[in-house]
Amino acid sequence: MPSPLAHAVAGLTVHVLVSRERAALSDRWRASLTVAAALAPDLDLAFRFVDGRNHHNDEMHSVGAALAAAGLAWLFLRWRQHRA
Repeated sequence: MPSPLAHAVAGLTVHVLVSRERAALSDRWRASLTVAAALAPDLDLAFRFVDGRNHHNDEMHSVGAALAAAGLAWLFLRWRQHRA
């Protein structure tokens, strides 16, 4: 079963593999953002404190995380267009 630690390591691995320059590799903001994105599916673990159910293997872990990621990407792109 994947754990939040495994997701964090996967995110850090993606950051290292995608970084083309040394400056990008040492950019803590980019590394933090990549790790946070990799950890996003595990946010459903927090819902256990809300209603006592384990949502980690339910709809929240896959569909919910995909919808949340799409929503955040949309907000980021709108913010970026507005800023430009």
